[in-house]
This record gives sequence, structure tokens and C-alpha cells, in this order.
Amino acid sequence: MENTLDELVFTNNDLSGCVTEEVSKLKSLTVFDISKNKFVGSLPRGLELMQKVEVLDIASNMFRGEIPKAICTLPNLANFTFSYNYFDELDEGCAPPLPRNPVLEDKENCLKGKPDQRNEKDCQSVLSKIVDCSKDKCRSNGEGPAPKNPKTPSTPKPPKTNPPKSVPSPKPKSPPVQSPPTLVASPPPTVSSPKPMPPPVQSPPPPVPSPKPMPPPVHSPPPPVPSPKPMPPPIHSPPPPVSSPPVPSPKPMPPPVHSPPPPVSSPPVPSPKPMPPPV
Repeated sequence: MENTLDELVFTNNDLSGCVTEEVSKLKSLTVFDISKNKFVGSLPRGLELMQKVEVLDIASNMFRGEIPKAICTLPNLANFTFSYNYFDELDEGCAPPLPRNPVLEDKENCLKGKPDQRNEKDCQSVLSKIVDCSKDKCRSNGEGPAPKNPKTPSTPKPPKTNPPKSVPSPKPKSPPVQSPPTLVASPPPTVSSPKPMPPPVQSPPPPVPSPKPMPPPVHSPPPPVPSPKPMPPPIHSPPPPVSSPPVPSPKPMPPPVHSPPPPVSSPPVPSPKPMPPPV
């Protein structure tokens, strides 16, 4: 991206902190606008490497320190706006005439001898507070004002990069000796006592149907016993005649033979009917 990005615009985003030095690697930029934020500290080193930049706007932040000549003399710079900050030093190389005669907007800073600057009280209230960008993760080197380039060379020298220190590779750690896990006897499983069986629910015995009352035995009235016919009165034979004075007795008469009365037949008594079996 450092060779393909043309414009970087972060204006009016309320960004804060120190500007990273990595931004100087964007060598193909033509527009770099980070105005109207809350950036602090000095300008990052290496901005002179942005040789193609035409518009550089860092206005309305809280930058401090020096404006270096290396920025004012960029070969393609047409507009450099750094107003409404707290810069207190402007390199002599930024005074006109400049190679391309760029427009420099520098009002409302703390530049001595320049018109339209902040009053001394406002400048002191901000510049008295120390800002150390070296503690910022975005700055690899110590904080300080942007480096002044020597006046003799026409083209600035690129900053020397320190070779990275060789970090000895850490020795591989021996794998930790794992002691065999102690066997933890698992407690015997708790035998849950069986739940008492609920007493069997006895269904009530089915109601025994009460026996139907036996009907009273029907006694048939005994058949009427026919009254026996009255016996005929006995027939008395007339008394023997009174014997008159003796008369020569005749021969005695044989006694009268009484024939017995004919037997009276009584009607047969009906045998009783058998009783009906009980129901």
C-alpha cells in the first residue's frame, strides 16, 4: 500500500495521541490531511520522504515543537497548512522564497515574531505540560523535535536505520516431566435404598347382593272336611208284650234279629298337596 495509496484523509475524526512514524513510508501520497483532530507532540520523523505530497494539512491539532525545513522544501508541495497548533519554532529554511513557493498557513501558533499568533498565556498553559511520544507504541525512537537538516546539502539525507539486533533464539524448553497421575480411588457408588413399596391398595370387595327374602310359604287352606252325616237314631224294637196271666206259654219267640245299619261311607280325605320348593 505504501506505493499505491494516493490520498490519506483523516480530517475531523477526534483522533488523539502521537502520529506514528510509519506514515512516512507512504511515499506515493499526494494528499495528507489529518486536520481537526487532537494529535499531540512533535511531528513524526521522516515526513521529508513523502516526495510526491502536494497538499499537507495538519491544522487544528495540538502539535508542538519545530517546523523543519525538510517539509517546507518538498519538491511537489503546493499547500502546507499547520495553523491552530502550538508550534513554537519555524526553521529559517521555511522563509520565502521557496523552490515552488508553496502556500504556508501558520496563524494561531506560538511563533515569535509572526502575526496572528496565540497569546503567551495560552501557549504556556499547553507547552508547560510535557508530552513524551517515546512512550507511545507508535514511536520506536525517543521523542524530540523534528531533526534539523544541515544547511549545506540541498537534498536531505534519508535517516539512518539501525540494523536490527539479532535476538538469540531461545533454547527449546525440555518437556515437563509429568508425574503419573495418582490414582484416586473413586468412592463406592452409593447404593440407594429402595423406596418402600406403597401398600397395595385393596379394592373393596364387591357388595354381596343380599339374598332376596323368601316369600312366605303359601299355605293352602286345608280342604273342608265334610261333616259326617248324622247317624240315624237306633231303631228300638217295641217292648215285648206284657204277659197276661199265664196263659199257657206259648213257645218263646225267637229274639228279633237286628240287622246292623248299613255302614256310612265317609268321603275319602284328600291327600295334602306337596309344598312348592322354596325360591
